[in-house]
Amino acid sequence: MSLAELGIVDTHFHLWQIGLARQTWLTPEFKHLFRSFEPEDLAQASGPVGIRAAVLVESGETAEENRSIEQMVASSDLIKIIIPFADLESSKLDEELDYWQRNPKFRGVRMRFEG
Repeated sequence: MSLAELGIVDTHFHLWQIGLARQTWLTPEFKHLFRSFEPEDLAQASGPVGIRAAVLVESGETAEENRSIEQMVASSDLIKIIIPFADLESSKLDEELDYWQRNPKFRGVRMRFEG
């Protein structure tokens, strides 16, 4: 079954665990965002608007954050695709891609370019 056959698809959202989050913008001033966002939060927000599938895009730049979202994806039927962070200039990029290709929900990587 393709994503289109599922109905409404959220094609880009983020989840994170506040203890692992390393985003420079994520500070206590962002009161409503300065907390963990996990699959249960996604399910609660998605149900009322009819979202039936979702694509999780990285929320940080560390291996710990990638592994955290990988665990979240494994626990969610709503999350159909994962796009983890990857450093495209890393000497270990081949190993990282080999690792991710074993995950059936993996479809690509994202490298951040923010300064």
